[in-house]
Amino acid sequence: MNINFVNRIAALLGFAGLCIAGTGRAQASLVNCSFAGTVDVGGAPAVFAPSIVDGSSVTGTFQYDTTTPADAGGDPSASSFTGAITGFTFNVADGGLIASFTRAPGGGSNIQMYNDLGSPNFDHISLVPFFPELTGDQPSGYFVQFAVLRFDDTSQSVFGTAASLPGSLDFSQFTGGGFFLFLEDTHSEATATISMTITSLTTDSITEPVVPEPATLSLMGLGLAGVGALRRRRAAVSA
Repeated sequence: MNINFVNRIAALLGFAGLCIAGTGRAQASLVNCSFAGTVDVGGAPAVFAPSIVDGSSVTGTFQYDTTTPADAGGDPSASSFTGAITGFTFNVADGGLIASFTRAPGGGSNIQMYNDLGSPNFDHISLVPFFPELTGDQPSGYFVQFAVLRFDDTSQSVFGTAASLPGSLDFSQFTGGGFFLFLEDTHSEATATISMTITSLTTDSITEPVVPEPATLSLMGLGLAGVGALRRRRAAVSA
């Protein structure tokens, strides 16, 4: 068999392997979570009845990108991660979808983290989606301004640093969680806050960067061997 032909085929296979490896790597590590809870007693202003009342069941989902770097000034004790939130929804049992999130370039929505900070010291993480990335169906004519979904750990054991986002969240590691939705009447400019206690939080899935399969690595190796053989052949002909 023609050796030159074999070397060319090997080079082509290697090129294919490089292409597969390049397209197979994900650019982000996304953590997908869901949560549930209830509206606090006195946590729902009367203006939102009957859609949202004290004791209403709430559910929601959120997604964040763990590769988002901390904002300037972040450190192991306290950091903010602007742009880390990639998805968010909030629902009330009788009120349906109340708010949803669409990521936008330059949006100010962020995640805030504390590690062994405060008095008394505690660990804390909160998601803060803002309008216009956070929008809603304007319950009772009120416009969603922003939300705060927070989880606290007074035992100071859940986080070892606030300089990077966690790869998952486990509600059993926190000592409490709450959700606050801030709204404003589009006509009177009156403001209202709905407060809730979070009772569950689960990490549903994690999208990790893809590592090339062994077959892809083999193609790459074969191609590199072919390229080397071609170079040696050309050098011999030139001599």
